[in-house]
Amino acid sequence: MEPLKKLEKAKNPKKNASKLSKLLFWYLNKFFVKGYREDLELSDLFETLEEHSSFKLSSDLKREIERRRDKDDSEHKPNALISFVLAKKTLIVFLGVAQFVWEASHVLNAILVGYLIDYFAVGDQGGGKTNALIYATVIAVMTLFISVGHYAFDYHLECLGLQLRSAISSLVYEKVTRLSQGAFGNTAAGNIVNHMSSDVHKLIMMFFFFNYFWITPIKLVLVFGLLYMSLGISALPGIALLLSFIPLQIYLGKVFANLRKTVGGLTDERVKITSEVIKGIRAIKMYTWEEPFRRIIQESRRKEVKKILTSQVIRAVNITIFVCMPYICGALMFTMYYLRGNPLTTTTVFSTLALLQLVRFSLCVFFPLAVKSSAEALASMKRVQAFLNMDEEACNNLVSRPLSSDDPLPYVQFSNVNASWKKEMTSLALSNINIRIDEKTPLLIIIGAVGSGKTSALMSVCGEIPILSGGVTVNGRVSYASQVPWIFSGTVRQNILFGEPFVKEKYRAVVSACSLSKVC
Repeated sequence: MEPLKKLEKAKNPKKNASKLSKLLFWYLNKFFVKGYREDLELSDLFETLEEHSSFKLSSDLKREIERRRDKDDSEHKPNALISFVLAKKTLIVFLGVAQFVWEASHVLNAILVGYLIDYFAVGDQGGGKTNALIYATVIAVMTLFISVGHYAFDYHLECLGLQLRSAISSLVYEKVTRLSQGAFGNTAAGNIVNHMSSDVHKLIMMFFFFNYFWITPIKLVLVFGLLYMSLGISALPGIALLLSFIPLQIYLGKVFANLRKTVGGLTDERVKITSEVIKGIRAIKMYTWEEPFRRIIQESRRKEVKKILTSQVIRAVNITIFVCMPYICGALMFTMYYLRGNPLTTTTVFSTLALLQLVRFSLCVFFPLAVKSSAEALASMKRVQAFLNMDEEACNNLVSRPLSSDDPLPYVQFSNVNASWKKEMTSLALSNINIRIDEKTPLLIIIGAVGSGKTSALMSVCGEIPILSGGVTVNGRVSYASQVPWIFSGTVRQNILFGEPFVKEKYRAVVSACSLSKVC
């Protein structure tokens, strides 16, 4: 771990860019040109905008959580996802309206293309050319709007997703630093990694498709009305077949949610087993237990893969429905339309297929993805929220204060301390402890059998164990060396410096005091 150095970054051009430049991403032209001509370096990256900084995002989210907690008068933390949505409600509502306008533009474009085809099929009759020019102009403008709006909309959704990732990840990181020893012992490192990668990713995906919960029904009503106006009663069988897919999609969404929850639990179990095997690999190698543990991990992975395979099969069925649906419904509509003695024209066929294609994407792609992503996001958020609600450091009945003129001597005072890891008086780790450690006892050694409470006494000084009654007073600063040694990947010097700048004289003195002169 090298000393942290602030990387000088270029000023973000978006800060002073015009609205048109932001819409067309024109402010990135110089960056693209430089990347085309030469390799980009870290220093070429722009500084982070204030609205995207993790500090501001996490602060806003924590402020909203505290506001909701005070309003509800609850001890538990309010749901972090709901709090984030409330904190960003203005932007989310704006993006929802923009997405609806974008979807409506597709429907309007399909109608206008049908009118334009009708002009070429029927010919120029009574001002038809003027109307055709108007249709062509509007189609060109709408196509440009759809293209530009698509990328601008996706960009803002990506930004919103990254803001959510940054805010939730910050909460998880801060929670890790405050977990109590009991809670930390029940949480594997792999689970925390899953929270900050897989679970947060599921939350991001929800924002991309959530609006289709209300956009899809409106779009279906609009398209079904247009189909009925075009084909009359012949459109009803196809519409009925389309509507029959909605309960199927809802059912598949519930199945996906259950599978996601099951797969998440199996993944956590596999990661926990693997972590425990890695921690105890020395004993496993010593007693040649590799094969039994290999079978345990393999069986855990087999169960996980079986559930993943089931979800992929269901997804394949969903894709098959997506591909075949418009053609089956179109064939049914056209057959009924023809059998009722109506001629099939180019305009009728093209407009009907174009509208069915629009419904196909909404009904068989975006709506199922909305159901699936929302279900997975809720399952992931429950896992993240359960982690955020875990017990933190038990600082109750612990008074820690710096030295002052009124009390200049350092000491640690235990006064009738009763403490338990389980917050229950039935299983006390410390029982009626009374002791004072000050300058009169410069060295104090606590001895006892395994489980007698030696570590618990030290943990009470650090505020890591719930103190049920009595109290601990710490006057001054405490330095604690854990009985579990650890190092990070790096040199011995880097482990000693731990990110601090290298000062030769101080480094030599520390190495000598720790009897590490031969090593370092």
